[in-house]
Amino acid sequence: MGWTDIGTGTRSMYPSVVSLKLWQGRGWLTTPYLNLNLRQPAFMPSVAHAGGKVSVAYVEGPTTRSNIWVRQWTPEGWRTLGRRVNVRPDTYVFRPLLRADGLGRLTVAWLEDLRGADTLYVSRWNGRVWERLGSGPVSRPGEHAATASLAFDGQQRPVVAWTQGPDGRRTVRAVRWDGSRWLPLGGGVLNATSSADVDHATVAGSRYGILVAWRELRGGVWQLRTWSQP
Repeated sequence: MGWTDIGTGTRSMYPSVVSLKLWQGRGWLTTPYLNLNLRQPAFMPSVAHAGGKVSVAYVEGPTTRSNIWVRQWTPEGWRTLGRRVNVRPDTYVFRPLLRADGLGRLTVAWLEDLRGADTLYVSRWNGRVWERLGSGPVSRPGEHAATASLAFDGQQRPVVAWTQGPDGRRTVRAVRWDGSRWLPLGGGVLNATSSADVDHATVAGSRYGILVAWRELRGGVWQLRTWSQP
């Protein structure tokens, strides 16, 4: 379990720190802080377990000059996996999602500022470096992306769902990585009504198929909508 302590009155005298608790069978082990620099704030941890090892993706730095790092807990302490994950250093990044597929490979999705718009990216750890999936962002540049969700299909291919567009006119999108490019699912836009606003897109995947769920505003009422593919 990963969490953020905010400065005074908690474990730390620092601005904010990320910690991890590991269940040991009879009690919890609290690790040292993950921050590379304890004088910089750290927040938004996302925890994944693969191959008997626990890794955490998190944001470190001031809000508009931050970076995403992934660190792995070892018997010797924290080990940093590669360099920063984000494309542009010291920029606005938000809500990294770290997941491990059935083969134990780590994949991280995150939102990053691109010319004033939150933009979705995905990278996978190849054992040496973070390798971005796709030559550019997953979402459409220039259109605000939000509520990203990451899962894997039955063949362990990454699947991402998110909302895109301005408030009041957002659409639900989902794509799957085929090994060389992102392929849109459901014809590109999953909204039941293309003109209806949406939020909170989330995706799940397994050998049984892919399921995307979201909220959609219809007639002034938010309704739960889903899309699935075997």
